[in-house]
Amino acid sequence: AYRRQRQMCIRDSLRICLKYVPDLVRYTQARANCEADGANLIRMDTTLKFDLFKEFLGMSISDN
Repeated sequence: AYRRQRQMCIRDSLRICLKYVPDLVRYTQARANCEADGANLIRMDTTLKFDLFKEFLGMSISDN
């Protein structure tokens, strides 16, 4: 079944882009996939990042 990827970018001082990929993979493969795209796997080390991620997930779910 086809599952859509979603992406959102925040252009402020954080320079965060989130990309949702609905494929089930191990952490090491997810990290390698991000690095192959020139990105890093998100690290939830601040409340702001976690809040942005929750907002992004809410947008992704409501778009289905």
